[in-house]
Amino acid sequence: MSSGRQRVRVVVRNRPRPESESQTVVLDKVGRSVTLTQGAGGTAGTKSEPQTFTFDAVLANSSQENVFEEVGQPICESVMQGYNGTALCYGQTGAGGTACRT
Repeated sequence: MSSGRQRVRVVVRNRPRPESESQTVVLDKVGRSVTLTQGAGGTAGTKSEPQTFTFDAVLANSSQENVFEEVGQPICESVMQGYNGTALCYGQTGAGGTACRT
């Protein structure tokens, strides 16, 4: 972040998934996307079309250090240059949002 004029970035980090979810959530780091599929037995026993969401970055099974390098460090550098910076962690209760900020 060399200049203060940066846009909001949306980065997704996943928790390790159980085997039962491995086919329902597909993370693509290169394409920066997450695809959700619902197998047979979903709502009313139907199979829905996959939904793909694109982000600025996908951190699949990343360490805290990798998360900081991707998200925290650029924010810290901007703050040191006098700009405001915010990192918002959002997720299911117990998913590690507090741990991401500490």
